[in-house]
Amino acid sequence: MTAEPLLATLPHALGYAAHGWAVFPIRPRSKRPRTRHGSCDATTDHTTIEKWWSRWPHDGIGGILPLAWCVIDIDPRNAATLTPDDLPATLTTRTGGGWHCYFRHPGLDLAKSSSDSRLTGVDLIPGGRAITLPPSLHPNGRRYEWTIDNPPAALPTWIGLAFQRPARPVARNVGPLAPGPLLDAFRTKLAEVAAAAEGNRNRTLRNVAFFAGGLVTAGVLTEADAESMLHAATTLPRSEAAATIRGGLRDGAAQPLTTKGRQ
Repeated sequence: MTAEPLLATLPHALGYAAHGWAVFPIRPRSKRPRTRHGSCDATTDHTTIEKWWSRWPHDGIGGILPLAWCVIDIDPRNAATLTPDDLPATLTTRTGGGWHCYFRHPGLDLAKSSSDSRLTGVDLIPGGRAITLPPSLHPNGRRYEWTIDNPPAALPTWIGLAFQRPARPVARNVGPLAPGPLLDAFRTKLAEVAAAAEGNRNRTLRNVAFFAGGLVTAGVLTEADAESMLHAATTLPRSEAAATIRGGLRDGAAQPLTTKGRQ
């Protein structure tokens, strides 16, 4: 396959940011982030975006998937038994050899699942995760492109159930780690979020959200309270902070606190 020519991608990055998608640069023909903290550096700030792409004008575009969306990633190279024709017409990207089909979902706790053999070669990317956006160059030299520009359709019930995360046991026995000290530790970490310097705000926020996720699973803190306190502490725009907070809480909740710390 002949590689696509290099393309200035700044206008596309600015366009995504204007629609509320936090973006970050990725190296051409690669999925590797360009900046130090990768997707944690994602932003909608036009000045930062112009600075990045002025320095790296041909870089691809990584974006943070909106929380209420998910992507069905179909890869025929892995013997996918599903194609976009099997799904409702929805916002779709042609990737290096398959498709990304964007959907809205009703707040399901979604995860990669291998429980349904019909979905061989199909992954699900939940909201808050990083995604490669057109017109980035895939490592194989093919350019990502939008093939269907419909608004995201509702996620079909059958595929949502196939990817729904099994209910996790709630680890409420925290032994000598009483809620008071844990909450005090959380408040100390919130102060770190508030004091984080520009360029380090996303990473600090995600780390503290990860810690808070463990508190939620341990029954020390509600998810709503954790989100509210994290949003109040950060100086990031709410739209930008939301994906970082939700992702950190989700990943932290998967590793509950115990008397010996995280397992």
